Amino acid sequence: MQSTYRNSITKLERHISFRLKIKSVAALNVIISVLTAASAAEAAERIFVPSLEIREEYNDNIYLVANGKKGDYITALIPGIRLSRNTERTNLELLANLKWHTYQQTGIDSLDYQYQANMNRKLTLRDDLGLNASYSRNSRLDNINQESGIPASSETVMTQYSVSYRRSVTEKTSASASYSYSDTNYDDPTLTSYRAHSAQLSATRDMESVLPMLKASLTTNLSRGLYSDSTNDNGSIRLVLDKGINEKTRLNLSAGGRYTTSTTTVTNAATQTKSEFNSDSKGFVGSAGLTYTGEKTFGSLNLSRDVSNSSGQGATSEITSISLATGIGLTENTSFQTSATYSNSH
Repeated sequence: MQSTYRNSITKLERHISFRLKIKSVAALNVIISVLTAASAAEAAERIFVPSLEIREEYNDNIYLVANGKKGDYITALIPGIRLSRNTERTNLELLANLKWHTYQQTGIDSLDYQYQANMNRKLTLRDDLGLNASYSRNSRLDNINQESGIPASSETVMTQYSVSYRRSVTEKTSASASYSYSDTNYDDPTLTSYRAHSAQLSATRDMESVLPMLKASLTTNLSRGLYSDSTNDNGSIRLVLDKGINEKTRLNLSAGGRYTTSTTTVTNAATQTKSEFNSDSKGFVGSAGLTYTGEKTFGSLNLSRDVSNSSGQGATSEITSISLATGIGLTENTSFQTSATYSNSH
């Protein structure tokens, strides 16, 4: 594995964020149910929900540098809308939001956006199909890829597509398969744009006979990252246990292994001849998570170790992270949340 470790990117979210989120505005929340002439079973529910998120953050290293760090307070204003149409067998959803960030001390602003479309279709009583597409632009000064933990302090445009299929084999057993494709581009010539393919197979079993509120899953994942001068392949398998401690608290544990191979093409500037270099590595992947969902309060604590394509770096990264989030519902449509995240990539 090509090393991309940078001490300066270790990100302790002293980038701590405080969020006030208005999920819907009652006066504008329009729900219309339309019954077709064919059958009442084909009822379509159309929903329009506007939202507004106000976020205050602090980052102690907004320029993502090893020396001469500078901190700043960041105010985010994120308006959005959700349009959906639901029938007995099909759910359609369109989401869009704008993200305006202003840095209080440096006086820098950024305006970004994200669009997403989802469709879920119940093919039969046992079979479900899901489709997803999204397009986003991120030009934040302290932009860090959330999957790889690698900085990309430039405009980033990402397109993603995915398809998933799930089948209920028995009352206690289900199987699923999914495929996703992403295309990430940067306006900074020092960063490497890339494409990524990922496929996943999973089998889940209800283990109530062993322990109450316990589910076990076996998951395999294959992914390929395609860069201008390199290709990175990663395969992993893991066992996942999900246990309900009580009605409000759940514990999720996963453990497994991964194998990663990289092929890099190097061009000799003098002779213009090309040479290929191969490397491989293996290691542990896993996670532990605890979530609590009360009547008004909620919280989560997550630790994870995984491998991801390094955004803009032309390699893979091994990522260790820990995150904590807590929140409270102020009203039916408004919540307040605070979160902190630490990640280390190499």
